[in-house]
Amino acid sequence: MTNENDWIKGEGYRKKVLYDEGDLSSEGVRIQYVEVDAGDRVSPHYHKAQTEVYNVQRGKAILGIDDVDYEVEKGDTLICKSGQVHYVINDFSEKFRLLVVKTNYKEGDSYWEVE
Repeated sequence: MTNENDWIKGEGYRKKVLYDEGDLSSEGVRIQYVEVDAGDRVSPHYHKAQTEVYNVQRGKAILGIDDVDYEVEKGDTLICKSGQVHYVINDFSEKFRLLVVKTNYKEGDSYWEVE
């Protein structure tokens, strides 16, 4: 289903867009995988417009939303609303994979400089 060449590398993670608004006939909606290797982390960031729904597909990690750290594992689902700072810490021994559904998606709506 997923081809290694379809993955887009980020800092501490990689993502693969499964469906975008054209595929779904729904403006601003995107569905993607995000993977974080064992020992890696995704730095705190937020989105001004997007809301994201996360469903853990594989592994375990700490998924932080605002001031709360959630230890999540396969089958867990969380929501992160626009403006909420979020991050992932994978201090576990296996790759962590999220299925992410984004609403109000806009290119460039990730803000990594969090104070």
